[in-house]
Amino acid sequence: MVSYIIIIGEAIAELKKLPAKSVDCIVTSPPYFGLRDYGHEDQIGLEKTPFQYIRMILALFKEMHKALKDQGTIWWNIGDSYMFDSAYKNMKYKMSTQNLLGIPWMTAFAVQGRILTPFEMFGDISEDMKVAIKSKDWKAMKSIRNRIREYDLLSKEIKAGNRFVLRQDIIWHKHKVMPESVRNRCTKSHEYIFMFSKDNKAPVIYNSNDTNEWSLSPNMEETIEKPCEEGMKDVKRWRGCMYYFDYLAIREKSKLKWNSAINFGLGDRSKYNGSAFSETKGLDSFHEDKVRNYRNKRDVWTVNTCASAKDSHLAPYPKKLIRPCILAGCPKGGTVLDPFSGSGTTGEVAMSLDRNYIGIELNPEFAEHSIKKLDVILSQTKQTGLM
Repeated sequence: MVSYIIIIGEAIAELKKLPAKSVDCIVTSPPYFGLRDYGHEDQIGLEKTPFQYIRMILALFKEMHKALKDQGTIWWNIGDSYMFDSAYKNMKYKMSTQNLLGIPWMTAFAVQGRILTPFEMFGDISEDMKVAIKSKDWKAMKSIRNRIREYDLLSKEIKAGNRFVLRQDIIWHKHKVMPESVRNRCTKSHEYIFMFSKDNKAPVIYNSNDTNEWSLSPNMEETIEKPCEEGMKDVKRWRGCMYYFDYLAIREKSKLKWNSAINFGLGDRSKYNGSAFSETKGLDSFHEDKVRNYRNKRDVWTVNTCASAKDSHLAPYPKKLIRPCILAGCPKGGTVLDPFSGSGTTGEVAMSLDRNYIGIELNPEFAEHSIKKLDVILSQTKQTGLM
């Protein structure tokens, strides 16, 4: 039986209170930099510069690292903004106002532990300083000093942070988007979903090669029979994995006919004959149907946006978008966390898929709205409340 809890409070502060290694998967979409004001003084997204924003994200990832199990994954939906869209336009940095800031990748690099050079971040500071000194522009000199200070702080926090592995950049292709009145570029119709895992140095969870079972401590001496050219052979049943990822749960219908699939690395099935072929069909019986009719999910997901008019939250993401994240990233009965719960969309999907849910939300109005929706899913059960 699933349960949920909604915690009202600031994300970083509330994450610190969660028990270590208590959640299986984190699926969330943080407030984007400089785009929306959610009406709360503690909100993330209205920092003065992108680098202050990234420092907040790093602090968030530090606490998420603590709360996440070693085999857990983070699915991070984030969009970009232009310089003229954001508070960054008020800073006297050497950038055109038409620049796309690159916030998604800047945050991804920081979470990986990769530090950009001052030149990549700010342009040629030394030239700016020479000009400022020559013209005795004290305001410009102060601005340059602030840039250097920001870089030093960010670099230290990146070095000190818990590193994650960026496993994939998934493209959310929005089939139907809001038109933009622009004549000098294309209309934006995509966002990113970054999939992160912990930087484990050895396997932390094991997956069976015959039944897709998952175990933290299996019997590594177990073997299973698999077909080969000579007939059947014994192979190890368990394979070590750096994180939990149930690729079978999100597989797609194959667009290839079975005969065509032979040309894509499955080999000549005619060499399997007699009893070995009739019993195993050339592959182990568990995976036969999966290979014959399905393929691995691709990394471009076409999902329509959802209207926010019927929802109290300004920017809810579609349920269809995060369903694969939860199916692949969290086992049944596990716990999904969203530190920016909003109207509770992540919770709705998680609970409908037999996963438990923890949501953190700064805005009490959004939290109340999400509780009403999640109570509908729970229907007759009452296992939660506000904290």
